[in-house]
Order: sequence, then C-alpha cells, then structure tokens
Amino acid sequence: MTEYAVRVIVDRVDSPTSTTKVGDYFDVVGSTLMLPPGATFDIYAMNAVFPVLALRLGDFGEENDWLSRKPYICSPDPTENIVMRLDRIPVSEISYLHDGEA
Repeated sequence: MTEYAVRVIVDRVDSPTSTTKVGDYFDVVGSTLMLPPGATFDIYAMNAVFPVLALRLGDFGEENDWLSRKPYICSPDPTENIVMRLDRIPVSEISYLHDGEA
C-alpha cells in the first residue's frame, strides 16, 4: 500500500512582498508539515491551505474529489496573490526525507 503526502507548490505570485516565490513548496505527511532544509514559506498562504489538506490526503476517489480537477488555492492577501497547487504524491518521492539513508 502506498502512503501519500500532499505537496503544496507555489505556481504564481503576482506582487511579491514576502520571501515566498514561484516553485517554493512544503509537504504534509499525515499530520506533519515539512519544509525542505533552509526553506521558508508565507504563513498566511500556508494557512489558506490547511482547511482542504484532508481532502488531498484521503483517498475519496477521483470522481468525487473537486481538488483533483482544480487543485489550486489562493492566499488571502489580494495584493500578493500567491496561488498554490496541491499535488498528491507518494511519500517515497520526498527526497529530503530519505537523504542520508543507507
């Protein structure tokens, strides 16, 4: 059985005022939030994603999952307008979790 995580990736930033930029991401595995070593992420944009994370972590079937068709969430700041994509990925694809393993 494959264990899945959600990778939240920044797809667009209209008017950057924080350190968050296109391509930045964080991962959620179960109830654990992880950033790559040395990475930062806008806390307000991150907060916009939290209410829908369970929908992407669970296996509700593609036909019933609106996030599989439209996986985008916007930050609450209309000026900065960070647009994030929520991808469901196998935990085995999170490279920084496995760095240093023998």
